Amino acid sequence: MIAVVRFRAGGARYAVPVSDVRQVRPAADVSALPAARSGVAGVIRQGGAALPVLSVLGSPAEQVLMLEAGGRGYGLLVEEVSAVAHVDERGLGPPPDGQDAGLVTGILDAGAELVLVLDAAAMGARFLG
Repeated sequence: MIAVVRFRAGGARYAVPVSDVRQVRPAADVSALPAARSGVAGVIRQGGAALPVLSVLGSPAEQVLMLEAGGRGYGLLVEEVSAVAHVDERGLGPPPDGQDAGLVTGILDAGAELVLVLDAAAMGARFLG
């Protein structure tokens, strides 16, 4: 069994391992960052540091999922964090063909819903360098 945080963004369903999640914050806590890189919405204060917040999964965004993976902390704008779920690893399918960055590591079979499992370390490396 693996524990994941499930959330919605850009009309799609996603999940990320609980081990990569630090907290959930309101999107109103994000401050704009002048001349930000593409995909960076701004910054958010986290324990004395200003961490970047990604806006790469679409809008609208009501919450920030605070992640730490691959030695990097950052926020991810999402519509709604919906649940913490325990998933049988046998229900995790392979990543889909067609992606060029390896951000999706697998697909959860959640009945009528398709849930893409994201690699938080790969996402941070891709969009934050």
